[in-house]
Amino acid sequence: MLTAVVDLEEGPVHYADYGGEGEPLVVVHGIGGSYVNCSRLAPELTDRFHVYAPDLIGFGLTPLAGRDASMASNQVMIGDFIAHVSGGPATVVGHSMGGVLAMLLAAGDPPAVSRLVLLSPSVGPIRSPVARASTSFLNMMARHPRVFAPLLRASVRQDTKGSVHATLRKYVRDLEDYDPFLVEAHVDLERERCRTAGAYLGYLQAWRSMLEEAGDIEEFLKVVVNHVEVPTLLIQGAEDLIVPVGFARQAHGLRPDWSVVELPTVGHAPHMERPERTAELILEWVSRLESAATPR
Repeated sequence: MLTAVVDLEEGPVHYADYGGEGEPLVVVHGIGGSYVNCSRLAPELTDRFHVYAPDLIGFGLTPLAGRDASMASNQVMIGDFIAHVSGGPATVVGHSMGGVLAMLLAAGDPPAVSRLVLLSPSVGPIRSPVARASTSFLNMMARHPRVFAPLLRASVRQDTKGSVHATLRKYVRDLEDYDPFLVEAHVDLERERCRTAGAYLGYLQAWRSMLEEAGDIEEFLKVVVNHVEVPTLLIQGAEDLIVPVGFARQAHGLRPDWSVVELPTVGHAPHMERPERTAELILEWVSRLESAATPR
């Protein structure tokens, strides 16, 4: 894996290039996440794809740099990243908030996307993933991001390891079964993020924007899901504590052409908890699509 920073028209973007053969695949992380989130999934896909993982604006090591971290800003950034770095059209894998962004991109910029893989996309009445913060409290902070971002940063700086562990316990069903080296990678990255003054302003901006864009399932189905034209695979953990499985089931009802898989004993992050199984599902699905498209 190599990491780099590219200067796009909107500003600098940090990303990981996991290498690999074949067409581009771009992994879009969820809220609070980074390129580190796909560290276990990416190597499982590089025999078939060239895998890239950008840090969204205001997350990981991509600074705000005068931008905001709204859905609209990050959607534009991902489209430009595909155009100028990974090349396109790309298979886009989106986790949680990244799943919302992936659907927005596919609906709004069809030439950029060849396939969609959605991992527990955060549509509907989602619960707070922030350590020691209730959903109502996070919603309140997000209404006043410039006031509360410094307080959130100070709280995480005071006990970074504890905060990361508490957050991961919301994401994964069994933290003790999770790669300890990857846990430490999350902690190290969060310590680095905490050194920047605006570390959590992007988080609160993105949370508010995500709720405005995708908080109403029926509206999102009508305005976005109806307009996704590329093949789509949706993978959801059956024991997700953050995003209920309701959207996955409603989306499948509206779009029976989508492939939807519920994984038992998996929480909010299939690619982090069961990377081999998640990769297997992706590769089998792509193989079926290609076989169906091959003239006989």
